[in-house]
Amino acid sequence: MQIYLSYPVTDKPFGGANQFFKSLASEFAARNILTYDSIKASVILTNDFFSPPYLTAYDKLLSLKRQRSEIRFIQRMDGVRHVYRGNSEFMWQDEIAAMWADICSDGVVFQSSYCRNIQYEYGYPRHIPTAIIGNACDRDIFHPPVERKAAPDGRVRLIYTSWSSNMLKGFPTLQLLDKTLDFNRYSFTFVGNSPVEFENIRHIPAKPSTELAELLREADIFVGLSHNEPCSNAIGEALACGLPALIRNTGGNPSFVAQGAVLYDRDVDIPAALERMAANLDEHRARLRPLDMEEVAQQYVAFAERLVAETPPRRPDSHKFLALRRKLREHYPELPERRIWRCKLWLDGLWS
Repeated sequence: MQIYLSYPVTDKPFGGANQFFKSLASEFAARNILTYDSIKASVILTNDFFSPPYLTAYDKLLSLKRQRSEIRFIQRMDGVRHVYRGNSEFMWQDEIAAMWADICSDGVVFQSSYCRNIQYEYGYPRHIPTAIIGNACDRDIFHPPVERKAAPDGRVRLIYTSWSSNMLKGFPTLQLLDKTLDFNRYSFTFVGNSPVEFENIRHIPAKPSTELAELLREADIFVGLSHNEPCSNAIGEALACGLPALIRNTGGNPSFVAQGAVLYDRDVDIPAALERMAANLDEHRARLRPLDMEEVAQQYVAFAERLVAETPPRRPDSHKFLALRRKLREHYPELPERRIWRCKLWLDGLWS
């Protein structure tokens, strides 16, 4: 079996999906099942919504599926975009992801039970075979330090990371902590893109994975502040670096409790929770059980093999795809239109 990842990864800081696909590609390559040629693939893995400049992938993948219907498409789904971004303007992207699934997806991977439940609540197709597979990271990069040293000034070192500057990542809480946290007791570093400024919290711009991992290894506690997050790569990276994590009890975050994370419900609960964790850091570190990318990759392989063996391949509905394409052009008018005569040939399978 050969798997093609329809996601253009970059080594630059570019969010959780990029981090995950980069690590998954390395694991698949080590197993000799990764192909960089979609024509040779027996399974193609896509991410929920194809963002620009990758929109041409919709056309290419549909043409490939029509030419080789035996290829199985697996769609890795995040949470509902307009919910975790807190902006109804993103609702059309959720509709596109659901339309693509209805047209082409032979299977879907939800990153947590929360992801599955909220996607179904907002209209994602229920007839597609599913698997729930969490996220993991590259343990060659994200791993505990060889020797953990206390801060020279004796303070407990807190850290939070977020590539996204979405306010629902917890920036109002960061502003509150910037004003109210006892900075004689704690230091706090935020790494990533922030829409707000801080007085006491140290802000470091988004960093590549290797540099980010070094910063995580220098800290004592990860403080996750995001709302309605489906399955945070940032939390997984912190846990892999040996950091106990205090995270908000919303979205898919509670799934990390099994890996050793601690939940809080309200912003006012954070100082007391931090104090309890700081008093028992060694105990919390001993409880950490982060997911391993080798295990996660094997779950993807097992799901793909089950689809190939047990699920009849789907014949994509080209008329539905034209509706998807029209919706895309509402938001990306630069997309080329198909001429009527070409469109008819394309629907009849004579044009690709």
